[in-house]
Amino acid sequence: MKKIHFIVITMAIMSCVLAGCDTSQIDNNGNKLPTRKVITGEISYDTKTKIVYWDMYCKMTPYLSKDGRYCRYEKGKIVPIEKK
Repeated sequence: MKKIHFIVITMAIMSCVLAGCDTSQIDNNGNKLPTRKVITGEISYDTKTKIVYWDMYCKMTPYLSKDGRYCRYEKGKIVPIEKK
């Protein structure tokens, strides 16, 4: 009985770990949402807003500069967004 519980729990954990994520998403009306393009490894940017994100474990976190400002991908470089 303990072996069956162990196998079931192991399978449940493995199914959670092996679940992947997709960068393209579709909204409720069937329209494709803006996609992300990969810059390097875990860093990507939104094609519509050009905002740069860390993409770790299928969770997007905004990429911040050293002084705490959000960054944008422009002309092949990551640049901080200027405050107005």
